[in-house]
Amino acid sequence: MGYEEQLNRLKRGLQQAQRLRADAETKRNFYLEQREKIILRIRELGVEPEELEQEIKRLQGEMEKLLREAEALIPWELLEKENRKGQG
Repeated sequence: MGYEEQLNRLKRGLQQAQRLRADAETKRNFYLEQREKIILRIRELGVEPEELEQEIKRLQGEMEKLLREAEALIPWELLEKENRKGQG
């Protein structure tokens, strides 16, 4: 490979690397903007991002409690008796 071919190859490689870098910077900026939007939305919901995992656990516990309460309010035994009457 002669010097001219080698220089052309290096030039093409440099141009491609510059395009890749520009693409990466564009993607990085996009994701940083998205991150900021998500953080703002979390704060709008009254939670600090650092407390998000704790808040999720709290909400899961609350949902489980409410489901247990709802389950206890349904007269399952009565419903099962009615189902057996309908089948017999």
